[in-house]
Amino acid sequence: KRLVLKVIPEEATRLAALLEAFVRTQESTRPAFRVEAREVDARLAIGGLELDLRIDRIDAVDGGRVVIDYKTGELPPARQWLLPRPLASQLGLYVLALEAHMPAERVCTAALMAIRSGASATVGMAAPGATWPGVVTPPDASGGKLADFDAVKLFWRQTLGGLARDFREGLAAVDPRAHPNPCRRCDFKPFCRIDATRQDDESADDDGGGG
Repeated sequence: KRLVLKVIPEEATRLAALLEAFVRTQESTRPAFRVEAREVDARLAIGGLELDLRIDRIDAVDGGRVVIDYKTGELPPARQWLLPRPLASQLGLYVLALEAHMPAERVCTAALMAIRSGASATVGMAAPGATWPGVVTPPDASGGKLADFDAVKLFWRQTLGGLARDFREGLAAVDPRAHPNPCRRCDFKPFCRIDATRQDDESADDDGGGG
């Protein structure tokens, strides 16, 4: 049996306008590029895990390859990709997987691109000379701690590899990142009792400070 999807004219018109705005405000502001591949399956061995991944899009530019992940929501800034528990961690995994699969193809840029009505946006990190609006260099994203995109790749391999090892070894301590804190949107706080743990810690601090 074949599944036939029918798009009503109003929805088709809306989607066409959305994509036109995305191309006009995001794609046309970039330096020259060529879309090389879409929906690319890749595998990555990291931290003792074997991960099956799918990369939304790979572009070719002067200096290397660009890894792109599409989103429809808000995009975390590039500095938050470099936290001890990185946001947008899939981008780091995609970059590492692509270079492992195609070692001769140097990845020089990673970017999130949001397609949203009236709010399309791009956030990314790239080697100097490969940036475009919304895409910053590693020194800008890291406050000068990471000099180039190769240093970003090393950070991702070490940090994401460590998180993968923790997962494989069953380490599941209740230890959410401080900022941005995911607890305010989590429905499992009664299960992990994070608020009670924090209150116990604060009480201990108060007791220890007494004279």
